[in-house]
Amino acid sequence: MERCINNAEFIEELRGFLYRAQKHGYGSAEKPTDTADGNHILRYKEGDWEYIDTWYGGEPFSSLTKITYQGVVCWTMVYRGEVNHVVNKHSVYVCLRPALKQCDPKSPWRGPEVFVAENGLRYINQWKGDIDNFEGEEFIYDRTDLRLYSSYYLGGLVDLR
Repeated sequence: MERCINNAEFIEELRGFLYRAQKHGYGSAEKPTDTADGNHILRYKEGDWEYIDTWYGGEPFSSLTKITYQGVVCWTMVYRGEVNHVVNKHSVYVCLRPALKQCDPKSPWRGPEVFVAENGLRYINQWKGDIDNFEGEEFIYDRTDLRLYSSYYLGGLVDLR
């Protein structure tokens, strides 16, 4: 495959694969592979599809998620974010991880529009676009509406021509 395929059938296969892969991504209990330079890597493979999520840092962090089809990168997403320095980052991730596992099958690149965690923190995700070309932002707030976490992302199909 020389270029990314851009037709309705391929897009729906990609969307379905990304939805399933997100269940094995950062929101899961799976442990990443860590490299000497500080990179953290999670992988998920299913037939011709492979999902690779890599990120650097903790607070703040920066990441690239890519999907390959038959060994060729066809979709990517980049994002950057951080936890407010005045709060305990672990309580924030108790909200973020399950939110990411609750992604919408129609827009599976991050979490749902709204998610409330068991600890009362509220995850909000806003985006525009579709799987081929999108951008968005996600936030986590406490019960007093103090912003505890923010992340900005964008992504879509690559190598179309």
